[in-house]
Amino acid sequence: MADAFWLSLDSEKAFLVRVFADHCIAIKDNARLESALPVVTALAFKIQSSYNDLLLDIQAEEEQRFLRGADNDNKSQREDERMDKELVISEMLKLAVNLDYADEIGRRKMFQLVRESIDSGWSYGWLSSGLLLGQAI
Repeated sequence: MADAFWLSLDSEKAFLVRVFADHCIAIKDNARLESALPVVTALAFKIQSSYNDLLLDIQAEEEQRFLRGADNDNKSQREDERMDKELVISEMLKLAVNLDYADEIGRRKMFQLVRESIDSGWSYGWLSSGLLLGQAI
């Protein structure tokens, strides 16, 4: 898929890509799957970038809450935005299970990403649910 697609990834697109990948696996259309999915390195960097964006949003929200007190006006909207970002990351992690890990650089980057996220306490249930730990890496 085009780089522009991955740069504008939202929760709906992430879900559709993951379902598409699952479908290609179910019908054993590996050629189509490989042509649609990014390489491991690219997906690992996209996951890292999305995770960093999510962390920045969470930190900014905590700072704003600390400085201005509880702001209940936009709380629902902020929660929805955070959940969308979490869903994108979750779907990309599910997608990562189906990538070709023959690429040494990509495999190391994904392994590093998973290791750092576990070390930092970043789980949100994504990694501990067995999406990556038991199946791919």
